[in-house]
This record gives sequence, structure tokens and C-alpha cells, in this order.
Amino acid sequence: MTIDRNAWNIPWGSAPDQVGVSVVVPTLERSDYAMDTVRDLLEQNHPLYEILIVDQSDSPDEALASLAKQIGSIRYFPISSFKGLPEARNFAHSVAKYPVLLYVDDDIRCTPDLVSEHVHGLLQPGVGIVAGSIDNPYVAHRDNVDPPLFRPWRGEPTGAFAGSAPMDADHAPGGNFSTWKSIVDRVGGFDEQLNRGAALYEELEFCLRVREVGLRIRYVPTARLTHLAAPAGGCRVHDVHQYCRGVANNRALVMRRHLRWYQQPTAFGRLMANGCAFALRHRSPRVIVETLVGALDGVQSGKHLPHNRFHVSPKTP
Repeated sequence: MTIDRNAWNIPWGSAPDQVGVSVVVPTLERSDYAMDTVRDLLEQNHPLYEILIVDQSDSPDEALASLAKQIGSIRYFPISSFKGLPEARNFAHSVAKYPVLLYVDDDIRCTPDLVSEHVHGLLQPGVGIVAGSIDNPYVAHRDNVDPPLFRPWRGEPTGAFAGSAPMDADHAPGGNFSTWKSIVDRVGGFDEQLNRGAALYEELEFCLRVREVGLRIRYVPTARLTHLAAPAGGCRVHDVHQYCRGVANNRALVMRRHLRWYQQPTAFGRLMANGCAFALRHRSPRVIVETLVGALDGVQSGKHLPHNRFHVSPKTP
């Protein structure tokens, strides 16, 4: 489907200082990390923004709640009705007051220009998503020159978000990307069927829908943060069987929804080969069964429109 870009009512080319940003921080059982993240976000040099903390921990975080009461730009939401990244993103969209949504993880550190760099990227004509850059303090830096792509014959995203050159991309990293609120409205939000396991591929599937309506995804290396990869909390899955089933479900959903029929056999074959490799590595034949069951579930889910409990329906401008 191709759209008339002028119908999106997005202020491409506007003055950056006039564009408000809602920074979304989903968090789960990471109090100390989340507090450091929020403190860095409070130092942003962009003049117009708010911080939305969507806390899905078993108990409300008293420190974050207290900080939100003291600082008007922070809004703290303790949530007990769901756990999942797609749900947290959709909830934040439903309460955000500004036209730009910036999504970051709860275990990041950033410099004061993160928000403003995202805004500058989004104001380029036709850009629907900005993919930011991510440093990993535990991995040697590599200046990747290849754009992040989606390989349909493999059903996989490729590429890293560490290069120094701006470029167009097929997808964005879940822990550092931004978009226009109106785009989330138009494409139906994030698919909550992709909350299985570690919620892998939920941002990829959203990006593919945005590209399918004719908008650009722009990698902006100056929109950079450091991901600390907290060892606990968040949506990490430590059981290999649960992990493989979740990955297979989510990836199969993406393949069923976005691949052509003649690309699907090779992509599903690669998915099962990966499951077999995991089974050998962990010496557990059950991994193969879990991969197959997850893939079958994902195929069924991929036949349907994205599910969003906050009632954002796909629209055409």
C-alpha cells in the first residue's frame, strides 16, 4: 500500500524546538537502572518533552513514584494489568501528549542531546522512524557500514546499529528508536501477539508496517546511547525452551504477515535449522519441539491484524 505523504499531517521541515517529545521508558524489576536512565533523560537539552515511565514490576517503585511527584515532566504509571513491551508501548501511546514518541530501554545511559538528535532525524522529509545508535560497553566497537536490513528469504533482520554514517534502514533497535504518534495511530500500534518470551521482533514487525505504507526509516548515528544490558529484570528469558518457543512464535508471525508465499519455505526452513542448532548446543531435543510449536502458533497469529488492547485501529490517510 502506498500513501500520499502529505496526508500524514506531520510537520517535516519544522523548527525542532517546536516539536514536543514523549520519551517512553518501559521498566520491569530494574529500580536502580531505571533511576539512572531517568536522571540522564532529565538532563536533555530539548526544550519540550515529557518522560513516561511504564512500570510493570510486581510492586510500585517508591523512588520513581516520588521523583515523578517532584518533577512535572515525569509521569509514572505502575501497571498490574499486563506485562510486555508491545503492551507498554501501546499504553504509552494512549497517554502521551506530544507528537513524537521516543522509546528507550530502562537500562541505558545517554548524553543530553539524545532527544534533540531524534527530533532532527524525524523532521527530514518522509521519515517515519528514526533508528538510533547503541553502544555496548561489553563489546568492542565496530564501525558498521552496512545498513540494517530485513532479509525476506531468511526471515531475519541483519545489520548493527553502531556505524558512524547516517543511512536509510529497514528496521530500528527496540531500545532506541522514535516515531510520530500519528504513524502509530495509522498502522495500528504494536502487535501484542509479539509479547512471547523476550518479545523479540516486535519492533521489527512495526517497522515493516511503517515501510509498507511508504515512509522512511532513517538511521541517525548521533542519536546515540549506551545499553548496559542489565543481567536481571526486563523481559529476559533464562529457560532455553521458553526462549526458543517465544522466538519461533514471533519470527513466524513476522514471516507469515510480511513474506511472499515463495519466500516462506526457505525462511521457515532457516527457523527450524536454528532450532536444531539450539537443541544440539543445549543437548535438548525438546528445543526442536518447542520451536515447531512456537512457529505454528506464530503462523496462526500472523493471519490476523495486529492486536492492540488500547484500540488503535489501522487507518489509511
